[in-house]
Order: sequence, then C-alpha cells, then structure tokens
Amino acid sequence: MMQYRLLGRSNLRVSRVGFGTCQLRLVTEQQAIDTLKKGFELGVNVVHAAPDYEGTVELVARSIEESGNDVIVMSQGYGDLAHFEWLFETTCRTLKKRSLEIFGIACIDDREHLGENVWDPGGMVEFLLKKKQDGRLAAVFCTTHGTPEYIKKLITSGVFDAIMVSYNPLGFHLLSYYPEPPKTPENISSHKQEIFSLAARHDVALMIMKPLAGGLLCDSKAFPPHADFCPRPRKLGARDILRSMLLNDEICCVFPGTASVEEAEENALSGMWVAAKDDSWLKDIAGKVVKIVSPLLYNLPLTYKYKIIFIKRHMEEIFASQNKMLERSGRESHIEDSVMGEKFEAHLKKVHRWIEKQKNIDCLYVSYNEIIQNPLPTVSLVGM
Repeated sequence: MMQYRLLGRSNLRVSRVGFGTCQLRLVTEQQAIDTLKKGFELGVNVVHAAPDYEGTVELVARSIEESGNDVIVMSQGYGDLAHFEWLFETTCRTLKKRSLEIFGIACIDDREHLGENVWDPGGMVEFLLKKKQDGRLAAVFCTTHGTPEYIKKLITSGVFDAIMVSYNPLGFHLLSYYPEPPKTPENISSHKQEIFSLAARHDVALMIMKPLAGGLLCDSKAFPPHADFCPRPRKLGARDILRSMLLNDEICCVFPGTASVEEAEENALSGMWVAAKDDSWLKDIAGKVVKIVSPLLYNLPLTYKYKIIFIKRHMEEIFASQNKMLERSGRESHIEDSVMGEKFEAHLKKVHRWIEKQKNIDCLYVSYNEIIQNPLPTVSLVGM
C-alpha cells in the first residue's frame, strides 16, 4: 500500500513517490501513457510536469482521463506576468479544471537572475497568492537549484507550501554545473544538514528532484546504458536508493524521472509499505477496532469510511513510555525531549487539521488521563 503525506501547510495528500516527466518526451506517446497509468494504478497520485517539457502536461492529462484516477499535476511558469498567467490558464484548460491543486515558479533563482518579476508588486508571487485567495489555487510551490542560504530564504518567506530541491546520496547529479559569478552553484550535499529541519519547522514540504542523480546512481530501464570506459561496481537499484531516502521523515516525496512501465513499477513500489502491498485486509475488519499510530492515518485508503477515537495523552508521559520501550530493547534516544516535543506538537496540529477536512472520517477526541481517572463519561461517548 502506498504511503502518503500532507504537502506542507496545504491539505493536499500526496504519495511519497511522484513521477518526474521530463524523459517522457523521449519515448513513444503510448509508452509514456502506459508508464503513467502503471504508476497511478500503484498509488502514485502526484506528477511534476512543465510547459517546457514539450507536451508532457497533455500526456499526463490524457493518462489521468484514461485511468480515471485522481492525480495532482504540479506544473509551473516563468517569464513576464502575461506569459506566467497564460501558462496557468493553459494548464487549467489542459486539465479541464477551473482551479488547480498546485502551481509554481520554475527554477525561481533563474527567474531572479534573468530579471523577471518574482517578488515585486505585479509579479509571480503576488499572482499566485491572489489565485489562492480567489479559490483557484490550493497550494504554491517553486523549484530551485540555489544554495542552502538561498533556499532558507524561500522556506522562511511564508509564500511556499512546498519547495522542490535536488538531493541524492551522490551529492551531485547529471545536470550539475558551475555558473559564472555572481550566480553560485547548488550544494546539495549540505541540504540535509542545513535546510531539512528548517523546512519541517516551517511546515514547508520538501520535494526531491534528481533523487537518482539523473541516472548516475542506477541504470535506466527506458534508455540504452551509458558506455563504460572502465570497470565499475554493480549499481544499486532505484528501489533501494529511493527507500533509503524516504526513511528521512523530513522528505515529503521524491520525484524520480520515470519513462517506462518497468521504471514506473520499481519507483512506485519504493513508496509502499513493505509489509502490505494492498488494502484488501480492510474489507475483513469492517465493524472491528484496529489500533493505529497517528502518522499512518494519511495512508488510509479514501474509499472507506472511518470512525476514529483519537486518544490524547500528556506529553511527558508519552516520552517516558517511549524511553522505557527503547531501554527494554537496548537502545536509547538521541533527541532531547524538548526538541521531540516541538516536532510532535507540530505533527498533531497537522493531523488534526487534516482530519477536519476528510469527509470520510468521523473523529472523537478523548483524554487518556481522564479515562484512567474516570472512565465512565468517555465510555458513554464511545458507545453512542
């Protein structure tokens, strides 16, 4: 079963693995459509496309229509305001929607470097925030190849619900380059230390592009292999690499370039729980009670209705219980309770906000401590 996360401050529920579509222009139209539909079938519900990807937005729209799935298309704009607005409206027409789940600014640092109006009155940011205010846009994002210092400014600007940055275990990617001054190169090897926790604190979703380093970390299954000029060790598979990255809780989702059905299957499976590949078990527990930890609520399939009893407990008691459990298993916590408390409070606010928006969920909040002291009032509420 695919894992899902909330996209930053928005109420958009996105799969941990999305698809990058740039390479789809290099394969046949049918292969591109088959690739996307395979991903949708396996739970991928977010795709990054762009108007300069030569028709990929149209391919994505056609694939969504044929599959019948609900998929979030992340497209983006650039240029002067008239062109930026035209790209927004064109995306709406292509997807046959009046409003979009998300739209963004393409490589925002390049937009600034080229002198395009990003931040000033009448610019891209003002346009996007106005669309949110008018109800035609749910979330705003940008892509960037900027330095960690630059990305920090984007995170703390309060404008973006999500930011797409490059990151992978290699520390660079196929398109890494060193521009002429005053523009500075990206430094993706320091992203984890410098921007991941900051993004989490500001509730800005981190979306990762180039997770496979543009094909340097594993062989493509859509295109011929690169020529080797010397012996090389066996490369890891995409699933191993993507899963290791998704262990980082501060990463919302990864967007590997995907251009074949085989790649679609391998990449999508990277975002699935290892223990459960489908949700058929839910059919057998109707009317029964199942205990689940709150981070997993996002992964409940939307096709069922749920009644949730959300049990709250004093924070210090939670940490004491967790530390005792770690002690019994021979481990210890390396995070201070105060830091963990901040993260947990932020998580709870996000979960509560998400639950309120779900039409298929009825939730009753109860206090663990009150149940222990006087159970009858809570028992009567649960029995109603």
